[in-house]
Amino acid sequence: MYAFVEGSPQQDYVANPQQGSMHNFGLALDLTLFDKKNGLAVDMGTEFDDFSELAQPRLEPHFLSQGKLSHTQRAHRLILREAME
Repeated sequence: MYAFVEGSPQQDYVANPQQGSMHNFGLALDLTLFDKKNGLAVDMGTEFDDFSELAQPRLEPHFLSQGKLSHTQRAHRLILREAME
């Protein structure tokens, strides 16, 4: 996967296998939330495994202020993070 994105803007989202990462060692998970009533994924503001800046938690306030992320989408992200912590 790293070879596929190496040198591209997505490179920062995939760990160099020579250095490893939390994901490489099985210490991190990619998760989302599902609505129990309809079995559909909850709107998190991006698709699952999105590599764009919009998926970056540190940039959420910026995208919220620009209207690119809704308060509901951010609330869903916070629910997931709090559950994982």
